Amino acid sequence: MGFEGKQHAPLIPEVESRLREKLRDRIFDQLVAGKVLDTFMDELDENEFTDEEINEVVEAFSKLPENDKRAVLAIPAQLRPQIFKRYASMIRSGAMNGKSMIDDLLVRAQKYGFTLGFHLSPIDIRPEKDGTWMIKGTEKDHRRDDRAMAYYSTDYSHRYLKKPCRYLYVIRAETGENTSHYPDNDGTWGHASSLAIIDQVDMQSLEKEMDQRLKAIEDRKEKE
Repeated sequence: MGFEGKQHAPLIPEVESRLREKLRDRIFDQLVAGKVLDTFMDELDENEFTDEEINEVVEAFSKLPENDKRAVLAIPAQLRPQIFKRYASMIRSGAMNGKSMIDDLLVRAQKYGFTLGFHLSPIDIRPEKDGTWMIKGTEKDHRRDDRAMAYYSTDYSHRYLKKPCRYLYVIRAETGENTSHYPDNDGTWGHASSLAIIDQVDMQSLEKEMDQRLKAIEDRKEKE
C-alpha cells in the first residue's frame, strides 16, 4: 500500500498483460495443487490414515516451497494405492509419521526430477481395468524417428490453445537425467511416448474458478 493520495503511474499495457498472466499462472498452480491434494487426502483416508496423521501430512506439505509441492504431488494415480498402503504400514509400526512421509516423498521425487505437467484434451480418458491410467502419444515427432508422442506444458500460460479442451490432465513430468521424457524449448514444454496421469480436472470449471480468484485479487488491489 502506498501513502494516502499518492498517484501511481499506469503500467504499459504489455507489462500489465505479462504481470496478469504471471498472476494467472500462480493462481493456476495453487488451484491445481489444491485439487490434487484433495484427491490425495481422500485416498489417505481410504488407506485408514487417522485424522491426526492426515493433518500432519497437510501441515508438512503446506510448509514446502511451491516447486517442492509439485514434486511431492507427482505420484501417478495407478501407483498411489500401493504407495499409500506402504506408508500407512510404516506409520502403524511407528517407523514414520506424517512429516517424514512428506520428506521421503520429496527426496524420491527430487532424485528423478519428478514434477507436475499439464496435458489438455477433449477426450475423457478413463483408467483401464488394471488401474493403468495413461495418455498415449498420437503425434509423430520427426526428432524421435517419427515415434508417436504426447505433449505437455509445465505451466498455465504455455497450455495447448489450438482447440477447445474440456479436460486438464495433471501428469507426472520427468526432468531428471536418463528418463523417457524430452524437454522442449526452455523447459515450459515436454513430451514422451506416454504420460502417467495423476488426476483429471474439468478445465471449464477451473477457468471459472481462476477468473473469480483473479477478480478478487484485482478488486482488493484497487481498494488499497
